[in-house]
Amino acid sequence: MSAPISDISGEHKVYLRFLGKARHFLFNLRSFNLTPAEPIPAAATKAVEVSVALGCAVNGTAQPSDIAAAVKMASQADVALVFVGVDQAIGAEGHDRSHIGLPGVQSDLIKAVLAANPRTVLVISSNAPVAINWEQENVPAIVGGIFAGQEQGHAIADVLFGDYNPAGKITTTWYASVDDLPHFHDYDVRKGRTYMYYQGKPLYPFGHGLSYTTFEYANLEVTASALKPQKAVGIALSITNTGRIAGDEIVQFYVHVNGSKVQRPIKQLVDFARVHLEPGETKTVSFALGHDDQALKYWDEAQQDFVQEPGKIDILVGASSADIRLKGAVNLMV
Repeated sequence: MSAPISDISGEHKVYLRFLGKARHFLFNLRSFNLTPAEPIPAAATKAVEVSVALGCAVNGTAQPSDIAAAVKMASQADVALVFVGVDQAIGAEGHDRSHIGLPGVQSDLIKAVLAANPRTVLVISSNAPVAINWEQENVPAIVGGIFAGQEQGHAIADVLFGDYNPAGKITTTWYASVDDLPHFHDYDVRKGRTYMYYQGKPLYPFGHGLSYTTFEYANLEVTASALKPQKAVGIALSITNTGRIAGDEIVQFYVHVNGSKVQRPIKQLVDFARVHLEPGETKTVSFALGHDDQALKYWDEAQQDFVQEPGKIDILVGASSADIRLKGAVNLMV
């Protein structure tokens, strides 16, 4: 960025201050400070030139010249980055979206840029899930920056340049279509809402998130065959970084209750653990399942209380709610 500011010249870092709590703005950037220029590190042998084009507004409106300018810039770049998503002007509390796709011509912008430069990275900077089905099938790389906060610029840049290996997992189910959801005013979660009751295939399941490395799960152990009142069973497994760079994995522990007289979740999250692993390193991850854990109970209308049923409990461990790597079982005693 270059601009004459009070006769100050040279290279400067610009810090954009996050104000927050502004209606209709996810990020309200209104002021900045300047610090003295920092020397270019000796290790930096080649500068990175970044060019920016609007493409379209967040609400998806654009002039033909806006998209044309973005396409021209992308065709001349080594790598094209397209930032899309929704903010509080599109969807917020008391201001709901009518669909879950990208607004307006955002998807058209992505397709045009990708056609101009096949080395395109899509960055989802959004306050809500969006159905990016075509993009998932066609764009070579997608980075999610969901509610990433005031430091998202630095965080996303670190991921894109390979200075940080991402390990985040999404905390919602990303549906492929609004048709996969029950009626808007039907709040019964058991009718296909969330990973606990949705029977279909989502675009991205709850707990999904990729890394620049890969992980192998093995050696599941359950310390007891029966879970007795006022007791707990231990669950342990080994996880290995099978890739070439260090990374974090978020190991997720779910349960499923079998043979219930009422509808129970397909699976329910009990616990998770974030583990850092160097290339080739193996660590043991441990969890505990207590007899009184909420995931083992359901609400009984007649008793007006949470109750349990005896029976088989499936132990499920994996990288997401849809990517279960290890399975075991324990019998719940009541």
